[in-house]
Amino acid sequence: MRFSLESVSSLADAETRLAALVSAGRSDPMARVNILVGSNLQRLSLRRRLAAALGPTANIRFFTPVDLAAAARDRGPGVARQPLPDGADTLLVEGILLDLQRERALRRLRPGTAGVAEAVASSLTDLREAHLSSDDFATLVRSGDDPKLHDLEAIYRRFEAVIARFRDRSSLYEDALDPILPDEAFRAALGDGPLLVAGIYDVPVVQLSLLRRVAAVADVHVVLVRNPADPALSFAEEFAAALRAAGASEADAPADTTPTPEPARRYFSAPSRQAEAEEITRRVLTLAHEHGVPFNEIAILHRLDHSADDTVAAALGRAGIPVYRSAGRPLRHTAIGRAALVLLDLLIQTPARHRLLEFFASPVAAPRIPPGVVAKPVLWERHSKQAGMVSGWQRFQDQLPRYIDGLHRSRAGDFAVETAQELRDVVTALAQRHATLADCRSWRDFCDWFLAVLDDYVAPGDAQLDQEGRDPLALARSQIEALAQLDGAGLSASADRFRAAAARALRRAVLNDRDPLRRGVFVGNVSAARSVRFRAVFLAECAERIFPPLVRQDPLLLDGERQELNRRSGEGLRPELGPRLAVKRKRAREEPMLFRLVEQSAVEFLTISWARRTNTTGAPKLPSPLLLASIPGDDVGELAAVEELYASGKIGKLPARLAGAAPSLADARAGDWSRTVSALDRSDFTLAILEAAGKGAARALLGRLWPDYKRYDAARRSRNSVRFGAWDGIVPGDELTPATLQRPASPTALEDYATCPYRYYLKQVLHVGAVPDPAEALQMTPLDRGSMVHEILERWVKEAQESDAVWAQFLDDGERLLAIAEEVFEAQQKGGLAGLPATWTVVRQEVLTDLQALMREERARAAQGYEPLFEPEWGFKDLTLTLPNEQTLTFQGRIDRVDRGPEGAVAVDYKTGSASKKGDDYRSGAALQLPIYLQAVANETGEPAENVRAEYWYATRKGKFARSGVTGHDVLNDAQYWEALSVITEGIREGRFFPHPGSGNPPRPNCRFCDYRSVCATDVDRRFTHKARQDLAVVSDFLKLQARR
Repeated sequence: MRFSLESVSSLADAETRLAALVSAGRSDPMARVNILVGSNLQRLSLRRRLAAALGPTANIRFFTPVDLAAAARDRGPGVARQPLPDGADTLLVEGILLDLQRERALRRLRPGTAGVAEAVASSLTDLREAHLSSDDFATLVRSGDDPKLHDLEAIYRRFEAVIARFRDRSSLYEDALDPILPDEAFRAALGDGPLLVAGIYDVPVVQLSLLRRVAAVADVHVVLVRNPADPALSFAEEFAAALRAAGASEADAPADTTPTPEPARRYFSAPSRQAEAEEITRRVLTLAHEHGVPFNEIAILHRLDHSADDTVAAALGRAGIPVYRSAGRPLRHTAIGRAALVLLDLLIQTPARHRLLEFFASPVAAPRIPPGVVAKPVLWERHSKQAGMVSGWQRFQDQLPRYIDGLHRSRAGDFAVETAQELRDVVTALAQRHATLADCRSWRDFCDWFLAVLDDYVAPGDAQLDQEGRDPLALARSQIEALAQLDGAGLSASADRFRAAAARALRRAVLNDRDPLRRGVFVGNVSAARSVRFRAVFLAECAERIFPPLVRQDPLLLDGERQELNRRSGEGLRPELGPRLAVKRKRAREEPMLFRLVEQSAVEFLTISWARRTNTTGAPKLPSPLLLASIPGDDVGELAAVEELYASGKIGKLPARLAGAAPSLADARAGDWSRTVSALDRSDFTLAILEAAGKGAARALLGRLWPDYKRYDAARRSRNSVRFGAWDGIVPGDELTPATLQRPASPTALEDYATCPYRYYLKQVLHVGAVPDPAEALQMTPLDRGSMVHEILERWVKEAQESDAVWAQFLDDGERLLAIAEEVFEAQQKGGLAGLPATWTVVRQEVLTDLQALMREERARAAQGYEPLFEPEWGFKDLTLTLPNEQTLTFQGRIDRVDRGPEGAVAVDYKTGSASKKGDDYRSGAALQLPIYLQAVANETGEPAENVRAEYWYATRKGKFARSGVTGHDVLNDAQYWEALSVITEGIREGRFFPHPGSGNPPRPNCRFCDYRSVCATDVDRRFTHKARQDLAVVSDFLKLQARR
């Protein structure tokens, strides 16, 4: 059998030589010829090239190395293996690490450390591809070596025993190289024909051993792109040397004097990756329209990951250009994949509110349990926030019924209640599904459980097929179904282990595009297109640290350790195979070769570009030294100054512009608008017109291109003017609805106006609600703590009134208050409002201490004759006051407590913070509760308002249990009180809702805790001060109130 090697200098020569070898090796047109290539894509490309060169051909069989190994294995007596699910090797390693840890057999590696299992799995793959068995590896490890090598030895021995049951890429090579596989299996796989090898430049030991095995039974001839005169191709020298050491004879290829035409070269830089992708798209359109290059003869290559594919494919899609993505589309980037991953986390880990809503916001969510429910993510988000949902099924199920009860009490309306009940039902159904997880015992159980979840919660059918007609749900199901094979691995199943395995399998799954090299522009990594030729090639993101990329060592087997193991294997094992383990830093030598192959892939047109700024930080990027070295000319090298290359025209520099299709200013002035024809879509064309038109003309065009521009321009002008206007919250009174002026007001609503009229406008007129995003509290918030104390006191007073006991006697049972407190404490914990256990313990004890002190205060007050008069949280409505200007004002509200005392009734408003408010703050409108409360009580009891008192009771040690209040006599005879009400009422009736940030230190004090900061201008204080000076009449009365604060 002949085992030979010949070298050619270019891809074009390799294709020509391969066609000649196929033709010369076939005396019979039907004789079998086999071609070993580096990828399936290269197989398709070579088949087309051979058909073009030789005409119709038959009985040519293409293999990739793993295909050849599988074909030989399938014709031998090998033991049947189960397919290994994606990512299961890492899972098997994790199990082995835990077993060894329990046995205290690990010396350095720690299973719980992030990335350890992945690093070990990667190193085991390297050992297997080096054709080193666990026994071989054990002979290479010495007693004085790093303990991690001994750990790896122990792991590998167990892994080898487990993996023997499974079929993966490495096992196919292991079976094909097994001595029990007869030579006849390889002859049968090759159909007794020769094997030509092309497009392969570097192979691991298992592939080199495979070639040696084939060469023993068939003629093998390798065509290698390798030119000693071209240093960029020197990486292939190692492969050539390995082939010679394996027994290949080297012969010179027949000289080909036909010159290979050089492609037309272009270079440019773009301000960003997005701008680069858009410019490439424009040039693709130019190639198609002006040069007749079909889309499937164009490639856009890069040295990055899927994110670069996404950027380029999106730009091509905007222009309606079909795309073939060589790496496919990750399942995790589809709606189905994202929904499946969210469901895994939601139903196996502690559920979080944001993950629940993320799932139901998905277009593929189909909550068919309970029947008839349609997802309402926006409404459910609002309900979940208002219910305080953060995490935990039990907490969700405790919080939602309490929230729904609150909706009933507040008469929120049937629709609000119904949608909240739907959320409760959906959460209940999911919680029940989560509970069934406990019944799973095996990998098959977990797989069936999650497949049923997908059936019930992810919409099936043609609607979920992607644009290529691929079925992401079917792929997701197949990835999960494959995990059931792990029952045969002796690996125990658990919920967490299943979640990790399923998530890894889903993240690795890829939806492959159809019809490569036929359906559209090829987009992918340069490695994917290696040895494939196109009429036009674009090499994108050719910047330093990207091409070539930084080469990192293996995190477990360092290069120095690999070299030492290679030295030992050369002494004790089969030295003819050369170095067994790949040394990572040597991969840097591959990059110049990849770059040269990209150059040779372009038949007619080659464009190389880079983005001058990073997408993440905006930091500047320089071109790759490979790019600079490729620019024709003796005066250009790797250290060439980029600015000089711009100036000389060797590299085009795209300006930083909003629209890449915009003509330059010079072209626009000359009337040349032809570049706008290259716009990718309507929005790109619009931006190009506006940018090139200039500032003045653009504004004139905006009104025609953007219907809402006039409103925007009016708002901008109004806000920048010196007078308050419609865009500052000034609303003509006749435009306010009668309900705004006539409905009952609450004291706190008018306090809002006295603080910031714009806040009142948003909250009370427009009814814009601010719902904070609930979060897992480290400690209970002051607001929640105050609400909790209010609830305790309300329940306590209510119980006293329902018992018909005399108040003073009821107070003798001090334990009842503490018992009620404990019940409320438990509810707070279930509702997720208590915070961390450590901080909750402190808060709970502080509140209990405050309640005991409050009890002493209550007993002292009771001894003076005070007792509750009305039920707690007594509500009033239709309290009508006539102002000095003869306008009427109607109030409604709730009072925490109303007592009867020796001098008359007392309205009490609990406060749980420090004593910050004073009773006479009503004069500025900042504290209107007490005056309104006392008048409401007088109206209810029939007592003269002058005899009624209202007070703040700071019912905690922080407030020193102080009381601050006013009497009806003080208020009703105070002209400033009536003036404050008149100013507020008049401002509302006349539509004066300007924002008022306040003044002081820190600046804008009214904005610090305002829910509406995001809808105000950031310089609202400057704008208010400026306009108030010029338009004083609008704000003068309001500012008088502010002066009283």
